[in-house]
Amino acid sequence: LQTYAPDYLNGDALPTDGNVTTWLVNHGEAQTTPPLLAVVKELKERGIKQLAVTGYCFGGLYTTRLVQNNTVAVGTMAHPQSFLEVPGDFDLMKEVSHVPVEINNNAQLDTGFTPAIALETDVIMNDGQYPPGYFRRQFDNVGHGFAV
Repeated sequence: LQTYAPDYLNGDALPTDGNVTTWLVNHGEAQTTPPLLAVVKELKERGIKQLAVTGYCFGGLYTTRLVQNNTVAVGTMAHPQSFLEVPGDFDLMKEVSHVPVEINNNAQLDTGFTPAIALETDVIMNDGQYPPGYFRRQFDNVGHGFAV
């Protein structure tokens, strides 16, 4: 097994002052997806046949996109942020993907992936509605970012 951490933020991590609003202007999908896909392409050209992906917070969106596009063999995300569109992103995943997915969250205290969003996601994905497999694990009494 090998682990890769692609710099899809283009060398520009979130500033320590936490000014997310300003930072997000230069870190939408148009700016962050190409470097991520370049790494995926390079790894596949090297002969790597299966990739697993995990995304934390902001990265949950990219796990979702890679799962939706069947680019990876399995996807997991922890405390995905509110960049996901629910129900849309999970409806699309259910419709087109054959990749199993796991979500680890802290729905009680999370302002991004709230209890209502977690429940709506479960309704879309559970009860055999997503044949590749779906599992959501909830960790109680921890704040957003707990898995980092």
